Amino acid sequence: MGQNISYIITSEKIKVPLGIVHFKESGGIIIPLLIDEDDFEKINSHSKNADNSCDFYEDCTRHLIYEYPTKEIFDFMDDNKIKTFGLISYREILEIPENREPLVFIDDKRIHLESTNSLEAEIHTLLGFDFTFSELIRNEKKYWNYETSKYYYFTELEKMLANNG
Repeated sequence: MGQNISYIITSEKIKVPLGIVHFKESGGIIIPLLIDEDDFEKINSHSKNADNSCDFYEDCTRHLIYEYPTKEIFDFMDDNKIKTFGLISYREILEIPENREPLVFIDDKRIHLESTNSLEAEIHTLLGFDFTFSELIRNEKKYWNYETSKYYYFTELEKMLANNG
């Protein structure tokens, strides 16, 4: 089975609760999501008319049903009015449909990008990340899929708490 990771990337300075799997990387925060390709396509389809983050939250997070922990992540983002973020879904063996609209919001405005082979890299750059998409997908211990991200996150958190306690 190939690498399959979906995540939210934000350059906003936010305090994410410890219960939400997330990683601070150069330039911001990456929050892995527990969604599959169908979920991502539904989000993409429902967000076609979202011109700002409020519309995105209304159209996609309130009208689609997600399980824990994805619902908790979207609720956190909506409650904290996260207005600069990208949503990326990468699957090693998947060809991205040509008509897929990138999900990028900067300062509460939807950014329209042409779909290219390096769309994920463009989103990282556009959001001001020093941590590149290539670095992310090469770090398979953290970013292979949601379950590996979760395992890595809680293992590192446990080590940190043991060292401080």
